[in-house]
Amino acid sequence: MMRPSHSLALLIAIGLAGCASKRNAGTPDNEPTLKTLASRQIVVEPDKGIPASEEKAIAAYRAFLDAAPRAAQRSEAMRRLGDLEMDSADTKGDSGQAVAPNGGADYRAAVARYQD
Repeated sequence: MMRPSHSLALLIAIGLAGCASKRNAGTPDNEPTLKTLASRQIVVEPDKGIPASEEKAIAAYRAFLDAAPRAAQRSEAMRRLGDLEMDSADTKGDSGQAVAPNGGADYRAAVARYQD
């Protein structure tokens, strides 16, 4: 004789199996053939890309250095930050925004970062 708990478990298992088999029946999207894929239209939108900004990258590196002062990647992050500050000084110097006392681009922040 079966125990009531075994009978209940058996009934639940049969009920779930019945639900699972009816859910997939009759839906053409679930047909497992390559022919059903041939008629589908896929639209791929062009990637808009990530807007690049030296100032955002500089801010991100500074935030990393503040958050992880003893990280193994610290020296590499500082070098990259110095490179970005150098590029930023070039850009600002070309447009006349940040000019050093000698009339050229102001590289003091980049030099200080490299020395650190």
